[in-house]
Amino acid sequence: MFNNDRVEISALIDETGLTKFNIGLTVFGFFVMLFDGYDVSSLAFAGPSIIKTWHLANKAVLGPIFSASLFGMMFGATILGWIGDRAGRKIAVAAACLIMGVASMACSMSTELWQLVVLRFVTGLGMGGLAPNMISLVAEYAPKRFRATMVICMYTGITFGGAVVGAIAAGLVAAYGWQVLFFIGGAGPLVMALLVALFMPESIKFLAAHRSGQRRIAALVSRFAKTRFHPGTTFYLVDEAADGPAKRIISPAFLFSKGLVLATLSLWICMAGGLMGYYFLMNWTPILFEQAHVAPSVAALATSIFQIGGTVGGLSLSRLIDRRGVGAIAVLFLAAVPIIGSVGLLTGSKPLLFAGMFLAGFCALGIQFGINAIASIVYPTYCRTYAMGWAFAVGRVGAIVGPVVGGLIVGLDIPIHVIFGVAAFPFVIGLIGSIMLGRAYSTMAASGHLSGGNVEMTSAISCSN
Repeated sequence: MFNNDRVEISALIDETGLTKFNIGLTVFGFFVMLFDGYDVSSLAFAGPSIIKTWHLANKAVLGPIFSASLFGMMFGATILGWIGDRAGRKIAVAAACLIMGVASMACSMSTELWQLVVLRFVTGLGMGGLAPNMISLVAEYAPKRFRATMVICMYTGITFGGAVVGAIAAGLVAAYGWQVLFFIGGAGPLVMALLVALFMPESIKFLAAHRSGQRRIAALVSRFAKTRFHPGTTFYLVDEAADGPAKRIISPAFLFSKGLVLATLSLWICMAGGLMGYYFLMNWTPILFEQAHVAPSVAALATSIFQIGGTVGGLSLSRLIDRRGVGAIAVLFLAAVPIIGSVGLLTGSKPLLFAGMFLAGFCALGIQFGINAIASIVYPTYCRTYAMGWAFAVGRVGAIVGPVVGGLIVGLDIPIHVIFGVAAFPFVIGLIGSIMLGRAYSTMAASGHLSGGNVEMTSAISCSN
């Protein structure tokens, strides 16, 4: 029950529970992230055709193009994360979709390698900004007992996008060339930018944190709350009310304040290790399968199955994280090492290859979903997107290293089972980070410092000068 004069927004969302509004927002976010996943994966599927069309003798020359988008994502995560915390999640998401759409469309007209490098960097700026803003938006409307579930369900759009580009590559590239992948990857985000501007709500917690007008907040409350409030009701956030309007973040130093340092370091290690392994696999697997004389249609299907496995892995983790915390992430890191290391031994059998790729995706992508959900809980509203942007940016360092190292190893012409063995090593790094993360999460939960719990992270607020 609430005092109709003053209503705390987090308590209202938690008491209201899951509504059609939450589900609709999650579905909307799913389609936004679908095009993010599509554009992330498009170059990997275009790669074999680009090599043939442009008569590239050395496959490793694609390494800088793979890494260009990841460099862009690193900068986009921090820049658009900062914009999301200053100007709003909605503005940042619309800008990210617009950047992605224009740059990807331009990729379809590229005729030189350097053009693809530049345009994939710009595409990466948009891709990097989408995830932290959409995760924050969905998390800030989700009741705490469903927060990880809603974030992960939304984020599965990335894996579906990766599966869609695989299906399109198998059906259209032979007839229309690799350019069709980038054309579709540009048109979709441009449509989504318009839909975001017209229909997507702003985060109610962001509005409250920035004192953006009670009338606007009340209009959003009326869309999901079961209780009706009189026109004079004041809506506020517990973590912002005691400390004034949202503070202006000028450096990431507050991420290492007391109570946050272990969580921040462990999240960054998990992100870097997990993304290093994932992008190694995502960018080079189609080319490695071609090197192993796997039929192109089988390779495309196997890579799509990898994405489907990731979706199943993420959904399997969602309720476990909501109920039991982060232990399941460590289990997936541990399982990923032997599973991914053995994929190169399975190319002689389609059923075994499909099963191996499903399990590899279950672990590699399930890990990413789980880490993203935990990151949405750890940080407070006024700096959540910025903090998550830094976590994604640090993770992109691993993501950049993965394809570059992959290119160097592929260029050595060593057996692919050895290459997949190397691809498993980043998950060992992630396992160490996940053990640290489990300890940090347990400590913060016990002290009431999780934003998904009953007490917001006031220690972080007081240290963010």
